[in-house]
Amino acid sequence: MSTLSREDFPSFFAAVNHGSPPYAWQRDLVDRIAETGWPAQITAPTGAGKSAVIEAHVFSVALARAEGRSIPRRLALCVSRRAIVDAHARRAVEVSTLLETSEHPAVQAVASQLALPGTRPLGVSVVRGGEVVDTEWLDDPVGCHILCTTPDMMGSRLLFQGYRSTRWSRARAAGLLAYDTVVAVDEAHLNRQLTATVRRVGELASASPLADFLPSLQAVEVTATPATTAGDALTVGSAPEDPALQQRLDATKPLHLQSLAAWPPSGNAAARRRALRPVAELAAQMREEVQGTVGVILNSVADALAMTALLSDSGLRTATLVGPLRPVDRARLEAEYPGLLSPEGSAQVDVLVATQTVEVGVDLDLHGLITDLAPGSTLVQRIGRVNRRGFYEAAPVVVLCPEEPPAKGWDSVRSGPYVGTDLEEALNWLEERGEGFVMSPAHLMADPAPVPSPRRMLFSRLEPAEAEVLASTSESLVVEPDLALWLADELSDDVADVTVVGRNLPVDAPLAMDMVAALPPHSHEMYPVSPGRCRMLLRHLAEAPAQLWRGGEQQRAVTAADVLEQLRPGDVVVLDAQTRAARAGALVVDDPEADPIGDVLCDPLGYPQAVAPVVLLHSEASGGADTHADQPAVDELLDVVGRTLDAHSGSEPADLEDPGSPLSLAVTESLLGRGPAAALWEQAMTTPRAGSEEDPGNWTPTWAVSPARTESGAAAWAALTWVAGDTLNAESRQELSGRDVELEAHQRDVAERAREFATRVGLPEPLQEVLHAAGLHHDDGKQAAEFQGVLRNRRVSTEEAQSAPYRMLAKSRRAASRSRARRALQTLPPGWRHEQLSALIAWDEVDGPEPDLVRRLIGTSHGRGRSAFPHGSADLVREDFAHLEERAAELFDSGTWDELIESTHARWGVWGCAYLEAVLRAADTSISKEGR
Repeated sequence: MSTLSREDFPSFFAAVNHGSPPYAWQRDLVDRIAETGWPAQITAPTGAGKSAVIEAHVFSVALARAEGRSIPRRLALCVSRRAIVDAHARRAVEVSTLLETSEHPAVQAVASQLALPGTRPLGVSVVRGGEVVDTEWLDDPVGCHILCTTPDMMGSRLLFQGYRSTRWSRARAAGLLAYDTVVAVDEAHLNRQLTATVRRVGELASASPLADFLPSLQAVEVTATPATTAGDALTVGSAPEDPALQQRLDATKPLHLQSLAAWPPSGNAAARRRALRPVAELAAQMREEVQGTVGVILNSVADALAMTALLSDSGLRTATLVGPLRPVDRARLEAEYPGLLSPEGSAQVDVLVATQTVEVGVDLDLHGLITDLAPGSTLVQRIGRVNRRGFYEAAPVVVLCPEEPPAKGWDSVRSGPYVGTDLEEALNWLEERGEGFVMSPAHLMADPAPVPSPRRMLFSRLEPAEAEVLASTSESLVVEPDLALWLADELSDDVADVTVVGRNLPVDAPLAMDMVAALPPHSHEMYPVSPGRCRMLLRHLAEAPAQLWRGGEQQRAVTAADVLEQLRPGDVVVLDAQTRAARAGALVVDDPEADPIGDVLCDPLGYPQAVAPVVLLHSEASGGADTHADQPAVDELLDVVGRTLDAHSGSEPADLEDPGSPLSLAVTESLLGRGPAAALWEQAMTTPRAGSEEDPGNWTPTWAVSPARTESGAAAWAALTWVAGDTLNAESRQELSGRDVELEAHQRDVAERAREFATRVGLPEPLQEVLHAAGLHHDDGKQAAEFQGVLRNRRVSTEEAQSAPYRMLAKSRRAASRSRARRALQTLPPGWRHEQLSALIAWDEVDGPEPDLVRRLIGTSHGRGRSAFPHGSADLVREDFAHLEERAAELFDSGTWDELIESTHARWGVWGCAYLEAVLRAADTSISKEGR
């Protein structure tokens, strides 16, 4: 009997929303999902609580499980603004936490349905630019999950390209998105091509036999200003049954058009300040009248920074929120002004200056608003940030516009990202409504603002042949696909941003490359910026030091010119921390007033649940620049470390990880009596360790020290980082573990877990057996003697075997830094993959249902072999498997493996194969996380 019913939703919703009950339309949404599934469109005015799709999803999945039904278990919330992505994530995390801790009966009833063995009731992942890629959702194909993401990150993953992900994980993401997932596209009227592509992938995925057992991908348009009305739509109009919602819908927001002599502003910072001075005066006057925080939303970052300077000079307490803020700067802003980004606001702020980042999903409730002219639908979103709850008697809305029509016509005008024709249409609409028109949500629903016209003549339709090319994720294509064709509403747009990181770097390029390789870019230090603006900055910097990272891998680039030549959407650019390109936390180009971008790698705000690293750079290596508050102590410590390492032959930096090692003791002894340097060393060595009283978590220290020495013999740089024991990446888990893991036991455990996952998601018994069989053989190739050597598992003699039988290992206990060094000494050819050998060994052993599918899953179990492997039979076959040379030549020299990939695609579809690969990989990952 069901322990949960639809009638429990109001109680559940109130329990996770501080007692506030759901609106009627939110209850209707839960009913609709239970009866017919998610609607194709949700049309609701700004302020109507559209983000409650989170609670609706969580409750609906629990209800479906209680009633024995199947609905998508993953909800991808897709919105262009990073700040909104983060707001969605915070809300989802709050719900997730309450599911684990609340004693409320309705919450416990939902949690009991969602909490499968080994999973949390609700997983939450953030996948956006400026973030380290979150893979938790990839490791859990069975749990209820909220994925908070941006269109470029979600769309690129759906199309097998995965911006800022390794190519080996791309198929996993594509498969899990294509099945058991619903994508809610916020601002759908601005993402029509993306929405069309999501629906097209759903169509293609539904052609696979998997669709008989799993829900195919579905898109839900979520918007206050729909471009078109879908037949299957849930529309929110008046709400007499919801007084609180009706109060929001009727909120008074009188309109005033304010003309400016120079609109839009242009030129350098001084020219923009002159043009915006009347706006600053208007903001000060409005602040005096409304006695609360006033919002000033402008179309460009340059204008927002100019406005901030003007308001600050006038004595107004001003906060600035623009899209390109680093996460650490946003954290500082929220710490400085608690409540600023909530309906309650912050009494410490007179004026909030912002760009488009606050248009959607940020639950502001400003007392008044001044905004640049923008397209009609954009204005509706901005106006939704003022008098949001309807608490104020009247909250003025002022729209800035030109005094006269543009001399060269509206076609010549561009303000921020907006084109003149859309601006003209919006201005005409405003002028027709007239001075004092009440811009309430109810009025705007009855009298909708114009929607921007499409920037494309036609939207693209993804074809199966194109999907085949995109799915070749282990191939390096001559020309990388331009995803704008399937994801962007304007083909001239860059589909995804890039991010910029500042670092204190050695002046020597190879030294700088080594140092950043040891300390890869971290999410909190990333400035998000458009590729176009980044290219402008790189051109300006020319031969200045710069590095490029793509998909977690360092590329060959040492100058800004090198990076400019290779730059692609989704890349991470590393610049010297002294590069003057920052203003008010935002990245700017060619601004004489710009500040250094700075190095915030070690800022504790960037590690709220972790331990900040310790990074030391010798002044000789930095060209004499001070990069630490006590640079002399740093130089002295690095001198001791370098000389001690050189004096202890056979030692390596990893030996510093043990405070009791001869190397560590020698450094400690050499620093006796050296004051600040000794204190710096002691501080590093006493940072919380695994199981310590200060931090009971499983933190593992890792030292990296430059192999190069300065002229004085000091180590050029050193770094101490701390890694949680359960955060090894997927590549490391293939070899590393907290203990030795026997190969046979590991494969057996993975096979059982794969079958368990397949059962839980509803796959039929034949496919359960397919995944079980693939799990039993996915690591067969690790039997190679050379691979066992990598694991330091030497073969034993016959005499030794009589007392202790030889055991093949799947993983061993070793530090990652040593693992790389040992692998380099082995005789395996570069790029050799054990799973390619696994497919060969198991080829003739596989029987049962769908043998070709089993073979494919074995070979692609770590993301390679799609559609080819880098090695032919001569490099693949090791001495132990010489009897398989003929079969190896057939598979990998004559094209049989390529034919297998094609035939399984034809049988199961590219996304169907990717989904099954994702389930197997998740089983392997989960077992490895458990140390098995």
